[in-house]
This record gives sequence, structure tokens and C-alpha cells, in this order.
Amino acid sequence: MNYTIPIHGEIGEHFTTSDMISHLAAAKEATVLTLDFACIGGDVDQAKEMAKLLIESKKPIVSKNSGHVASAATYLYVLAKKDYRFFDSVKGMFLIHNPYASGIPDADAATLKAYSEELGKIENEYAKHYVQHTGADIELIKAAMSINEPLTEDQIKNLGFTDNINNQIQPLKAVAKF
Repeated sequence: MNYTIPIHGEIGEHFTTSDMISHLAAAKEATVLTLDFACIGGDVDQAKEMAKLLIESKKPIVSKNSGHVASAATYLYVLAKKDYRFFDSVKGMFLIHNPYASGIPDADAATLKAYSEELGKIENEYAKHYVQHTGADIELIKAAMSINEPLTEDQIKNLGFTDNINNQIQPLKAVAKF
């Protein structure tokens, strides 16, 4: 039985960790979780917490989009195994980028340096997460993140995010096991 979790809007505002907890509770009997993305990204801490909850569920994950898969949403998108990640570029863009700080108050140099160091840690964590789930070279991932432009279909494929573009599902290999 499949259960679809709609990750729509902005993470932390329109879709929160509490929403994820509610969906996972409702999906208790499901054998597969489908993450449906129409998401511009959002709060990186909530995305990481949601990823932890999804992993702890130990359920197979399918990722697909009905809109954008951008920013923090990509952190969740790659949790599905590569053959179970689907992206339709007609429906939205796929964007990875370096993290931004929001709401920085008037600050002195020391405070700004601390913000910068924290952003650098998050950037490295995201890059390593992408590498773990795509097999791409970390320097290529970091280069794509620094450009801050939607990835092309070729970039999505070449960086290992998915080969399943615009519903062009790759042929499956049949195997037999006892």
C-alpha cells in the first residue's frame, strides 16, 4: 500500500515537521511512501529533521514532483533510491544552492563571521548529503550549488539526482532470488 506525502509550499511554513509526523502516523500501514514535491525549499533544520523521521520509518521512498523541487526540498528528494526518483521538468524546476541566512539583525563583524561559519557548515553538510545519495563528485556538487540556477535535465542526470526525467522510466532488470 502506497501513502503520498505532499511536500508543498515552503518547508517550515506551509509544510512543517509536525505535518511530517502526522503523515507518518497516518502511513503506519503503508508499505511505500511517495514524496510529492511542489516545494520552493525552506528551513534547513526542519528539512534535516524530516529526513531523519523518513529514514527512521524504514519504509521505501519514491520521490516525484508536481511542482518545483528546490533548495531544502532537494535534501528530502534524494532520500529515495535513484531508480525511485522521478522528475518532470514540465511541472517545475530542480534547484540546489548554497544556504542563505535570513533575518540577520544589525550585527558586528564577529557576529557576521559566526553566521558565515554556520552557513559554511550547512553548505558542506548538504553537499555531502547529495554526494552520499547521488555518487557525484563533491566539487561538481559544490559548483552547481554556487551557481544558484535551476539544473538542466542533463545536469540532473549527470549529477546523479535521477535518470527518470519527464516520466521516462528507465528499464528495470529482471532478477530471480530465493
